[in-house]
Amino acid sequence: MSTSNPADDASRPAGPDVAPPSRGPLTGIKVIELATVLMAPYAGQMLGDLGADVIKVEPPSGDSNRFMNDGPHPQLSGIAINLHRNKKSIVLDLKRQPARDALVDLIAGADVLVTNFRPSALDEFGLQYGTFAARSPRLVYCEAHGFRTDSPDANDPAFDDTIQSLTGIPALSEEMGLDSRFPPFLLADKVAATAIVSGVLAALYERERSGLGQRVEVPMFDTVLAFNLTEHLARAAVPGGRVGYSRILTLNRGPHQTSDGWLALMPYTNRH
Repeated sequence: MSTSNPADDASRPAGPDVAPPSRGPLTGIKVIELATVLMAPYAGQMLGDLGADVIKVEPPSGDSNRFMNDGPHPQLSGIAINLHRNKKSIVLDLKRQPARDALVDLIAGADVLVTNFRPSALDEFGLQYGTFAARSPRLVYCEAHGFRTDSPDANDPAFDDTIQSLTGIPALSEEMGLDSRFPPFLLADKVAATAIVSGVLAALYERERSGLGQRVEVPMFDTVLAFNLTEHLARAAVPGGRVGYSRILTLNRGPHQTSDGWLALMPYTNRH
């Protein structure tokens, strides 16, 4: 992702009195990332790429993504190098009241909070939206969970494979005559992360007009279900329909091997 401004071109004068070009459209926006693993940290990474000042809050043991896969240091995996870029980091032991008080102050002075703590944990630490609504009315408070907070599953654990399974993604391979399987990437986490970014950006835009922040909720289950609905569940939504978009689920879909490499074909219409 990249952004540019016609005013930020190479012809501008250089010198000590000239302000450096903006890092991105979110320059000046402070984001607190109270999150772990991949979904919300990936959203924080994208907000940082857009210029936001992202402060990542980690427990003394560090975010678990620091230990996912290999990396140059035992506490810094390749995944973490990517997810933690463009961020500052602070360690707070939220089992201690002074650390919780410091976090409340940190969030209250920010523009955005992104968290994937379960609702029960937010309640336990006194970090519910109500804690900040009156004190920081301009705060965009975004909480992302496996399931909606008004559902009976609100506090159930949810990881990528969990949400993929519940939304029917592994079963799509059965429509191709194959065994049920997961795609080889963290689809649910990354789809939900893009929804977090979209929700935060929309809330910041609304704040420019109203002057007020708001609470944004991103449930992974509903987000990925909507993602799957676009093509594979669309026919199932009408009477007599079935799951699956046939063009994608045929085994004849490429790429196709040729004498000098692989060829991808995309005849989307008869004209093509």
